[in-house]
Amino acid sequence: MFITKKIVLEKPFDLGDITNGYFRVDPMDETLRTYTNTYITPIEYDCNNLFVMDWDENSVDKLCFNDLVEYLYPIEHQQAIPENYMKDSGQQYISYIDANVFEDLVHRYFTIDNAILRSQNYYCETQHAYPYAELYCIASHVATPRLRPEVVKAQKEKNILTLTIHATGYEKGYPVAYTHIVKIELLDDGSYHYISNHIVPDNNNQIPKYTPGITNKSQKEGGCL
Repeated sequence: MFITKKIVLEKPFDLGDITNGYFRVDPMDETLRTYTNTYITPIEYDCNNLFVMDWDENSVDKLCFNDLVEYLYPIEHQQAIPENYMKDSGQQYISYIDANVFEDLVHRYFTIDNAILRSQNYYCETQHAYPYAELYCIASHVATPRLRPEVVKAQKEKNILTLTIHATGYEKGYPVAYTHIVKIELLDDGSYHYISNHIVPDNNNQIPKYTPGITNKSQKEGGCL
């Protein structure tokens, strides 16, 4: 178990409303730090449901990819989704992402049939695109306090990497909000697929509430907005 220390400040940090919190005292194992930065930190816990609920290969349709794509694209490209990949939806703050781009991006990190992906993520047949709420998550990138991931245990069996992660609540005034276990399939070409997430049951879990950016499916033909 790692060591933390609670610090109470006389006034908040300049970039937030934090007056007290926990800070890690002992150094983090470098291998675990690399796993954290590679597989968990790019997505974290805000404005998507990848790590805040139980799911596996048989229930991957529970994931909301309309929100997840915002976090998946920068993993490889180190930038936000380019505007030239988007189309006007006719609704303020909502764009369409070309289906070829959207589906290729999802398939890089998940195994899911296109028919399921389209049925669960508001695919618009007439536009050949998926809706994306552009301004939905802006606040989450700068807001404090927030949860931060720390991989505390890693096991590798053949090509399956199993990570045990503490969603730390240092900024919120408690060491660990909850613990979850992520399984990742390591592919031969160096890429990887997320294959499951499991929340470790605990009466004291502080799991963030998730609200999808795209919440209502239109009644228009083709499922378009």
